[in-house]
Amino acid sequence: MTNPDDDRWDIDEVDLPALDEDWPSRPALGLGPAQAAALAHAIEEGVAERGCDGTLRAARNWALRAGTNWTELQKRLCERGGYCDCEVLLNALEPD
Repeated sequence: MTNPDDDRWDIDEVDLPALDEDWPSRPALGLGPAQAAALAHAIEEGVAERGCDGTLRAARNWALRAGTNWTELQKRLCERGGYCDCEVLLNALEPD
């Protein structure tokens, strides 16, 4: 900081990790590209119909129809920041 009474940081004084450093890897979603696209489409349709109700309703419905192990998929979605349908679209399905 340039001034001890100033709360703003001088960017040159902040230790930022280099872009090429290893960042923690995100857990694999365990879906192929076609499955991930189908899941995204199902969630988009579900959210368009009913809005996001703070649950994984559309994701769960897709998993059950697709024969995917819901318990495992739910765990991986949550580990990637997908705690509800809209967060799955914004966080969990985002490419690594």
